[in-house]
Amino acid sequence: MKVNDFFKGMEIWKTALAYVTIMILLAIVSMIPGIEGCRWLDAEFYTAMSCFCMILWFALMMSRRKVDFAEAARDFAAGTRKREMVYLAFLNIIFSMGSVLMLIGMLSLISPTLVEKAMAEPAENINTGASQVFNFIGAVFLAPVVEELMFRGVLLNRLKSRVNLWLAIILSSVAFGLLHAGVSAFGAVVFGIVMSVVYLKTENILTCMGVHFLNNLAASLPRLFTTGESAGSDEVVTDAAQLVAGGTVGAVVVVITGIFLIRYVMKNRPQK
Repeated sequence: MKVNDFFKGMEIWKTALAYVTIMILLAIVSMIPGIEGCRWLDAEFYTAMSCFCMILWFALMMSRRKVDFAEAARDFAAGTRKREMVYLAFLNIIFSMGSVLMLIGMLSLISPTLVEKAMAEPAENINTGASQVFNFIGAVFLAPVVEELMFRGVLLNRLKSRVNLWLAIILSSVAFGLLHAGVSAFGAVVFGIVMSVVYLKTENILTCMGVHFLNNLAASLPRLFTTGESAGSDEVVTDAAQLVAGGTVGAVVVVITGIFLIRYVMKNRPQK
């Protein structure tokens, strides 16, 4: 069986049930005496583990249906455009950074307290060396695989068989954005749309994983080389003038990179 045929035959509810079950089981494990108090078994560890378990689940499903993933790998090696992958990853990471600055600037005009909390949470969550390592492994190596399998592989394929193609792209991308709740959600939705177009253009999920990997690598490297102590003690900029100025710069970045992303989507837009 071909990989794309596997996706077309997978039920959304089964994939969602597998994900929820894994999250529940990991939550139960985290409460076991002796594990609960372990400092390095934090949210980043369990996030990485949830991705790893989902990869194992997909591997099991593919093995049962005798999916020929090797064929997809050969097609990827023969037909992939490395420059295009790097180009898209670069555009998306810059767009995402700009959108975060823009949204923070807008929110600072409405609720400075909300902005302070949103900017402080990442520093609080990643406060040890182990956390940073788990975050890097999960974000760079595991999340691109799981998220592309779930959102472009299963969700997009199943939706486009039931609704209009562009509606399927939008719905799957919004679902992808909701997984990245917070100020990064808007950038994630746009990224989801671009990856949907890439998938429909290449019909190869590995291409999407490659772009996703490069995007997350660029976003995660600075955090990896920040010490745990400094990651938890960085001063949060809450001055309204600075945040608004940053938001203005972010808006300009969004407009410029957005033009290039729209051009790519329109040039490669799926016809069916």
